Amino acid sequence: MEKNKDQGGKERKDGFWGFGKKNKNKYGMIDYSPDKKNKFLIRIILILSFLSAFFGGILFYLWQNNEIKLPSFLNPEKKSSIIDDFQVQEGSVGDKKALSPEEIYEKTKKSVVGIAHYNVNTDMFSDLVGQGSGIVISENGYIVTNAHIVGDSKKNKIVVVFKSEDGKTEEYSAKLIGKDPKTDVALLKIEKSGLFPAIFEDSDHVKIGNRCFAVGNPCGFAFFGSYTGGIISAIGRTIDGSSVPYIQTDAALNPGNSGGPLINQYGYVIGMNTSKMSSVELEGMGFAIPSKMLLEVIKSLREKGYVGNRVKIGIVGKLVSRMHAQLNDLPLGIYIVEINSDSDLKRNGVKTGDIIMKVNGINITSYDDLDRALLNLKPGDKVSMKIFRRNSITNETREFEVSVRLIEDRGE
Repeated sequence: MEKNKDQGGKERKDGFWGFGKKNKNKYGMIDYSPDKKNKFLIRIILILSFLSAFFGGILFYLWQNNEIKLPSFLNPEKKSSIIDDFQVQEGSVGDKKALSPEEIYEKTKKSVVGIAHYNVNTDMFSDLVGQGSGIVISENGYIVTNAHIVGDSKKNKIVVVFKSEDGKTEEYSAKLIGKDPKTDVALLKIEKSGLFPAIFEDSDHVKIGNRCFAVGNPCGFAFFGSYTGGIISAIGRTIDGSSVPYIQTDAALNPGNSGGPLINQYGYVIGMNTSKMSSVELEGMGFAIPSKMLLEVIKSLREKGYVGNRVKIGIVGKLVSRMHAQLNDLPLGIYIVEINSDSDLKRNGVKTGDIIMKVNGINITSYDDLDRALLNLKPGDKVSMKIFRRNSITNETREFEVSVRLIEDRGE
């Protein structure tokens, strides 16, 4: 390269990054400034460098905050759903190798626990209120079960039970992260690591006739880890107007199986067992919350402690049955036992003892009617209600209408 000395006596290389053009300035000095063509090229390089650094920084920030997920090259057979600080394992759609019933049980048995619910308000001893099953969903202590198993967890104690093959049991107090009574899902956390999380598969892949299996604790912990099998009898079932599209199975489910996993022929969890229809005439009609909905609810419970955009009126009520209505000369509806402090009813003159007859023109003869009247509404929306009131002293009755603002249902 041709060299020259600048005014400070230092040697300069020919051109700017080798793009310079040798010229003489007005003082007779040699100037190595870039020509117009190379100036444009340099500007392009600088702009591209800046944009690369800018967008690279954004992608790094989103990745660090779990807003985007990079593919796993270490374990291509599985994918993971990141939910804050824990990981729910999902089986790959392409990973299809049917297992024997023995292999399925060995693969899933360590992911099933017992859930015990105690009343600690007794004089000396804690009374067992209820018990069921739960599914381990993370190595660091997150467990999912049914909301009806944990009950009123603000007053009572929840315990997670582990049982080894030699019959030894371990119990851990559980913290309720959140629950959603509408879907009957509750998320718990215990202080224990090194657990064996279940692997989930998208329930959209479930087909009628597929083999399935259930692991749980029917009729108490004396039958801990019981294993039954059957087939998928139906999908998208609704029970009592519920919004959950249940998976129906003929695998034997009994009280205590609630909260346990429904497993497919590959050893992946496709649902959480929640209820059954039972009578002398019925046999083999069990129902499970599909895994797709279950994981969505779990994510919301982990982030907020409740499922967002759910609404409620803000009451504790009892349904007026047809028999009760006839005997007491009352209309069908919901008898108001208690009004929550944040409810809009009190501000509209509604009292305990009143009966809600209609909501937005829909006759309320069941809780399903109420759910239907509130469907697709958001917190803050207003509904019209027809109220029945009887004066307890004069026995006079009247009906009136109010406009009530809905509040957010946080599963409490």
